[in-house]
Amino acid sequence: MLVPAVALTGCSDLGVKVRLRAQADVSSIALDFGTLAVNDADIRMVTVRNTGNAELAGNATVSCGGFQITQGGGPFTLAPGQALDVTVRFQPTAATGYSCALDLGPGNPQVALSGTGALQPPGAAWTVAPTALDFGGIPVGQSVFRTFKIRSTGTAPVTVNVVSPCPEYLPITGGGQGVIPPADSVVVNVLFNPLSGGPFPCTIALGPGITGVSVQGVATTVSFANDIQPIFSNTCIGCHPISGGMDLSPCPPTP
Repeated sequence: MLVPAVALTGCSDLGVKVRLRAQADVSSIALDFGTLAVNDADIRMVTVRNTGNAELAGNATVSCGGFQITQGGGPFTLAPGQALDVTVRFQPTAATGYSCALDLGPGNPQVALSGTGALQPPGAAWTVAPTALDFGGIPVGQSVFRTFKIRSTGTAPVTVNVVSPCPEYLPITGGGQGVIPPADSVVVNVLFNPLSGGPFPCTIALGPGITGVSVQGVATTVSFANDIQPIFSNTCIGCHPISGGMDLSPCPPTP
């Protein structure tokens, strides 16, 4: 979401008026902490980036019980292109739902915060397999699935809430809130669908007291300037000089 924060005017070298404006772009408009056991804690992070051409001023604050900024809080100023990581900690103290907002200052977008505190019933027990998923490397724009299973092994139902805090990973089936009866199980299908290049480590939250499933994947990109052009330059241009177009006929044999 892009929201103007400051607007100024100036002139370019050609005498044309240039409108200077700071714009706050947040990596996510909502942070869902899922369901945690009472008094357990977890963290989520949001990145604020100035995509405008003037300085962006803001103030990162949270004013609700259960939520606390542990990094990046307070007043900030970002030059054009600069970014700030803000880390929020959620620790429920009661078995209830919590909601709040991360305020980034006047004129900047707010980030919705939500989470739930809960307790597993006496007798609940579970297993999760596998406890880690490796999606390998795929090109940006493609996707791949992996699965894991949560099994109820105790004498009472298991409360689950399968949530991904990372947009690159999406539980397609088996996600959200639910209850698993004794001796039953739920299969969770996770989609890795990266929209940009890079490594993406994350942890899928499963529910109160249940250790999350760690996930990792790498998205690769192909750039003409960085990947294709060097091949042409190093292996082709020497014997096929470009003159009105590239000569793609075979190179003469090397004496």
